[in-house]
Amino acid sequence: MSYALPTLVSLIVLLTLAQTLTHAQSFQYRADLEHVTKSGYHRLVLPPAVVGRLNNELGDIRLYDDQGNEIPYVLNRTEGTSTRQFEPYPIVSRTSVPGKSTTLVIQPPGRIPIQVLTLLVKNTSSNKSVRLSGSNDQREWFGIADDLAILPSDQTTSTSAVRRLYFPLSDYVYYRIDISDSLTAPLNILQVGRYKTSNSLAGYTPIDGLTMQQTNSKITAQTDVRLLFSESAHVDKLAIQVAQPAQYRRQAELSIYHERTVGKRHGKRSFVNVRTFTLSSEDSVVLVLPSIQTHELRLTIYNEDNPPLVLGRVQAYQLKTYLTANLTAGTAYHLLFSSLDIDAPHYDLASFRASIPTNVPEISIKKIGPVGSTGTYKNSIWSSHWLIWLALGLGLAVLGLLSYKMVREMPPH
Repeated sequence: MSYALPTLVSLIVLLTLAQTLTHAQSFQYRADLEHVTKSGYHRLVLPPAVVGRLNNELGDIRLYDDQGNEIPYVLNRTEGTSTRQFEPYPIVSRTSVPGKSTTLVIQPPGRIPIQVLTLLVKNTSSNKSVRLSGSNDQREWFGIADDLAILPSDQTTSTSAVRRLYFPLSDYVYYRIDISDSLTAPLNILQVGRYKTSNSLAGYTPIDGLTMQQTNSKITAQTDVRLLFSESAHVDKLAIQVAQPAQYRRQAELSIYHERTVGKRHGKRSFVNVRTFTLSSEDSVVLVLPSIQTHELRLTIYNEDNPPLVLGRVQAYQLKTYLTANLTAGTAYHLLFSSLDIDAPHYDLASFRASIPTNVPEISIKKIGPVGSTGTYKNSIWSSHWLIWLALGLGLAVLGLLSYKMVREMPPH
């Protein structure tokens, strides 16, 4: 009896099953896509539950059809916009007494509460003393700050410089700036106003499931806030709101946990500073971050002699991330993603990115789950790992039996 053919068939089956098992185990998660109703290019927006589980390069993700064929795609991330523009306040009057002082009266629009005035001045090496007053009718003036200063300019790339005057929060209709010129010549003040920062979140997707744990320490005079994510996230932007008090200006740091190996077994956790910034009531705090992948962030606020801040809402965002691929109507598609041994794909489609239409239909993900979980692989009998292992075991048993029979039937030497 010839066992060559059965043995060959068994080997092929074992190799096929082994390849199937390796393919299934190389990815940790699967996501099923919505039904495609029209053939052509489609844009698949990836939610935080997918992006947060990808590696730093976002390359451990693949798109497959229901026959297991890999579908080429291009990955894009859409950034939001952030603009910073100077808003000048009307200068009601400007008077100068040679050898004595320069006085400017300004009127911020809308009688908005302010605690800083930004001056655009021509470069100077002079140091000027400033007194600030407020009025509602330009007849009766009230003191706001008497010990302000305009410092010498260190600007080397422009002929003008920005100087700020900080003072207690005020809501007068008019403000009078008295600058002492008794020792030096007057300054050339070009404008007085404020910088407004506008942030567009159109290119960002909110990351839900963020919780806070705030600890205030009188000994260190600082507040530590743990920002905990329900699952791994790629954080590209963080918006911080403060509920109380109404006026504040504090230095703060944002850090991430970093775990490094000490010796062969033990890991040591430490903090790595990501951003140092100022928390101020004069402007909303929106931090643009370098795509941090983490489960936890730490916010440290230095209170000095002030009472701790009461934080309001802290919202995290990821850049809007999507795949664009050419899909066929009536075909089911799914994603496999999150792998430790998969590199970013190299598709020809990337060379034709410019020719892909920009206005294409969007489809979304309808279900996400671990590979091999109930309901994850509906279209394949090999969706469960235990079935694959059972088939491998049976294949090995058949191969072993054939080998045993071959040995038994060999003629003695």
